[in-house]
Amino acid sequence: HAMKIPRRIQIVNLIRDTGLDEMVNAMSLSPRHLAENIVAQHLKHEIKSSDASPTDMSLRYISSKLPTEDSVLERVRRIAGFRLFLHPLLRCYVRDLYMKRSSISTVPTLRGLREINWMHQYYPIHRLKSKPVSAFKGVDYLLVHKAEAEGYIKILVETGSEVGKTERGVVPEKDFILEDLCTYFFDPDKADAHAKDWNEQRRLLLWEMIYKRLHKDCVAYV
Repeated sequence: HAMKIPRRIQIVNLIRDTGLDEMVNAMSLSPRHLAENIVAQHLKHEIKSSDASPTDMSLRYISSKLPTEDSVLERVRRIAGFRLFLHPLLRCYVRDLYMKRSSISTVPTLRGLREINWMHQYYPIHRLKSKPVSAFKGVDYLLVHKAEAEGYIKILVETGSEVGKTERGVVPEKDFILEDLCTYFFDPDKADAHAKDWNEQRRLLLWEMIYKRLHKDCVAYV
């Protein structure tokens, strides 16, 4: 069997092989610096935008594999987003945000309809309606998942996220996870000529990471 290469090494190799390391670093904070900003709850590490616009910088990397400015920018965002996603503190932080915002509804399955009556242990939790996860007491939260595992109920998780509510590739005007992460990720220099354009790319980078990776991971965690 071939040796499995750790995902962090895959990312390092991908950046090196594509030659996009300069642009990845121009667009994105390192995972460690973003994590330290989150822990500090302020911009301990600021990202400074390049003297060139994202479009102008992308022209340096056009090739047969990346024939347009947009294809270069898309690849850079994908690499940077995957690199950020691999940091455990970022995933843990976003999971906690989801837990604070999420609510759970339950509906009985056919087995539940047949077997659950007012004396059944799952009776109190077989028809929940948008109950905040934070409101569960004691073992009730574990009981809900136990009932689902045994086939008595289905769980519906409501996160408050805009994922699934907008067209693919369209960044929502407001999303609680996106807005939170932008606080620790943007170039704050409003006087910089290119900061606005770079921040738009960073916003798209974060949304694509949320849409493609973090949301699924966090919903499974809830």
